[in-house]
Amino acid sequence: MSAVLVKVLDQPARVTPFGARFWDAATRRFIGDRLHVRAFPRSDTRARATEGFVSPGGVFLLAGLAGLRDLENGRGDDAYWAGVGQPVSPPRPPFRVEMDDPAGRFLPYWFNADLPKRGLYSSPPGLATSPPTSPPGAGVDCLPLFSAPTRPVPAALAMLRAQLRIKVAGTDKDKAAAWALVHACWKGERVCTGLSDREGRVALVFAYPEPRPKHLHRSSPPQSFSEKTWMIALEARYTPRAGDDPVPEMESLEKILAQEARPLLKAVSPAVVLPEQTLQLGSELVVHSDGSSYLFVQTT
Repeated sequence: MSAVLVKVLDQPARVTPFGARFWDAATRRFIGDRLHVRAFPRSDTRARATEGFVSPGGVFLLAGLAGLRDLENGRGDDAYWAGVGQPVSPPRPPFRVEMDDPAGRFLPYWFNADLPKRGLYSSPPGLATSPPTSPPGAGVDCLPLFSAPTRPVPAALAMLRAQLRIKVAGTDKDKAAAWALVHACWKGERVCTGLSDREGRVALVFAYPEPRPKHLHRSSPPQSFSEKTWMIALEARYTPRAGDDPVPEMESLEKILAQEARPLLKAVSPAVVLPEQTLQLGSELVVHSDGSSYLFVQTT
């Protein structure tokens, strides 16, 4: 058999406008299964959303986006991205990217994205500030996941629950503090960040702040795991909605992270700030204000 010489005249190249990985701080791994990621131009909310797909490496990709199909034909090199950064007329539309979890493990959110974007999307500033809440290693780009109150608790992890409410100014009524951030801190270090759902329910799932006790001396009495405790401080960030604005099905990640610091209350009237809470190994911690099943957020 004679050899056949094949000459490659051109090798087609494609650029994917959007790529992101989603980080679960509770299990400290990237989640690439059962999430639902989609995008559509913000200028046309009736446009059909483009559904994302997952690469073998667990990266969620969006391709075939409206108005960007021509830009997908390129090599993705420096020259390509230099051209993409130049002003065009008409300008490329900003996109709304949505993430939700039909499996009920994580809460949904959306964010604005100028596409195409070189590289993977990064964690927004102000969220991941310590190793437990961000992936190990410098330069790892990812987006956060917030545990839903319906999430099954993985074995050997701590669970803290609360249902956040606020008092409505000028009335004796209260309402849910939807899409509020709650930080759990131990000895001044943030160990978990949670997000409340539309009903104000928040679940913080995280690894216990320190290893289980080790018995250094055989002669010492064994310490029961049930006696191991941690003092957890809780911090909230919440911005009340104006008037009777309806609570959206999902909130903007930018708005979530831009919320104001608010005290959590042990007592509502007179206001007493919530002290540190005792987390016990193997026991779920439910936090609430005195005389209520809710945990109130001070807004005045």
